[in-house]
Amino acid sequence: MLYLKEENFIVMEVGTHSIHAGVADLFVPPPVVHVYTKEEQSIISSSGVVQDWLQLEKLCKKILFLDLKITKSRNECPVLLSVPTIWTKLDYERATKIFFEGCNSLGLYIMPKPLASLFGVSCISGVVIDIGQNEINITPILDSTVQRQSIQVLNFGMKDVQEILLQEVHADAELMRSFQNKSDDDILHAFYEAQVLQAMLPGIHPNDKKEFKLGDLTFKVGSERYTCVDALFPSSDTTTLTLSQAFLLLLHSIEPEKRLTLMDNILVTGSGSLIKDINDRIEFELKKIYAVTDNIGEFQPRDAKFLKISEVYEHIKEKPNLASWIGASAAARIIFPDPKSYVTKSDYNTSGPIIIHTKQY
Repeated sequence: MLYLKEENFIVMEVGTHSIHAGVADLFVPPPVVHVYTKEEQSIISSSGVVQDWLQLEKLCKKILFLDLKITKSRNECPVLLSVPTIWTKLDYERATKIFFEGCNSLGLYIMPKPLASLFGVSCISGVVIDIGQNEINITPILDSTVQRQSIQVLNFGMKDVQEILLQEVHADAELMRSFQNKSDDDILHAFYEAQVLQAMLPGIHPNDKKEFKLGDLTFKVGSERYTCVDALFPSSDTTTLTLSQAFLLLLHSIEPEKRLTLMDNILVTGSGSLIKDINDRIEFELKKIYAVTDNIGEFQPRDAKFLKISEVYEHIKEKPNLASWIGASAAARIIFPDPKSYVTKSDYNTSGPIIIHTKQY
């Protein structure tokens, strides 16, 4: 029987904006965060579809062999791959071929990223709201099974927040002087690192200016730290599908007796989860789908409850965007000690890429 060392367990998360990778560790952030360069942005579409498998393979090899310093000829590292839910069976097979033939991996397990996120907060049933760069993905999961037929996608995300934010920042001469001709990317980085953005209830946008510090940089921000976040919550008067409407569609596609379980276990993740008070604003939006009568049915939602990362993870407990990293790392430590739970090199040599469908969630 093959026994593997925990220090060789590798987690790699393939996202639409970046790839996170490193040794499976629940208590520290991923050591490698590779944000796609301008040239690499065409590898994966904004919805998570791989458009260039050859370039993705080159990028995976770079991360494994250069960034993580794994030797290909003596690769003793199994990989847990966390991927977008939009990936098809053929995509899983292509990825399997890359890691066994291209990267010489010792083993492979592929897991949908929302499921890894839910595992990161010690839960197996719930709804994962992933506020990404270009989209918001709302994924229901029941007993560790992604309900793919019920996934809802909103075609806006943090990119829209950033556009409004930069417009308002450029219109504020005093604020622009504070940034001393820094690039837009540097300005956005400062806002994120200083945790400036905050979600407020509709119509509440205080004009008070608050001072923020980031290293040697000091800057004052007014209502723009609130107003830009409204891009994530368009008016129901528009033709754009809103978060509350998407949630209602999701619930209607789930068996009635399971709806309350989903409403009791909501996890907000992705880059947008770092916005202060974002859960409170989402809870306000979800109130629009609650029953407004005293005669509430047994399975009608009455409220929403949000999940958080445990206090045990001291260094990343305030970073819900890393829930998938925690969950994938925990899963790797459970899966890889047992060769029956993942695809081994021997399995691949016997059956080829199709073997991946026999050992996965």
